[in-house]
Amino acid sequence: FSPNSKILAIAYKNHTHSELINTEDGTLFQKIPIAKASTISFSPSGKKILLSNSSGKVFIWDIEAETILLNSEADPNCIPKWSPDETTILLPNIRNNQSLVINVKTKEEIALNHKSNVHNNAVFSPDGTKILTLTRGDVTFNVWDSKTATLLQRLEHSVGPLLSSNNNQQPSKWWHATGSFTPDGKKIITFADDFTVRLWDSKNGQLIDQS
Repeated sequence: FSPNSKILAIAYKNHTHSELINTEDGTLFQKIPIAKASTISFSPSGKKILLSNSSGKVFIWDIEAETILLNSEADPNCIPKWSPDETTILLPNIRNNQSLVINVKTKEEIALNHKSNVHNNAVFSPDGTKILTLTRGDVTFNVWDSKTATLLQRLEHSVGPLLSSNNNQQPSKWWHATGSFTPDGKKIITFADDFTVRLWDSKNGQLIDQS
């Protein structure tokens, strides 16, 4: 939904386009001529759309101008994210062990270089100054400075019992985890398949609590 809930964005994996629908009467508001879209989201202002498709492409669509503002390469499973101020987008996994931050206006790119392959989901902190990514091979959450691509903290979990009991299963393939910042941005909560939920201080990376 758009921020004002008046428009619904629908991604069609098997169509030549996606659609924006008026929520009041169900009529078509706009067609977006991007084929096989797998993810779709409004920008914070509701004026732009961020899409990715199964071919590993990421697009920004300007609703008012009805044109593509950005076309970038990523992993086919990438879930791109808007920064809170809408000035940048985050591509969690683009190639090898990298994430990418792209300035929407200048198209300048900043790479986040990880030690192992990157999960397809990541998040900005509420103020946009930090980014939380997940790396599978070393079962680690990584906290970055979004402006300088500096690695600030590494928040480590361990491989869960389902993986450790079977040497044929690799963390990079089977590991499941998720993490997010608290609404005030002061803490980070993470979960991984070692069956632990952990609460961290986002400023210094210290473990606060675990269950």
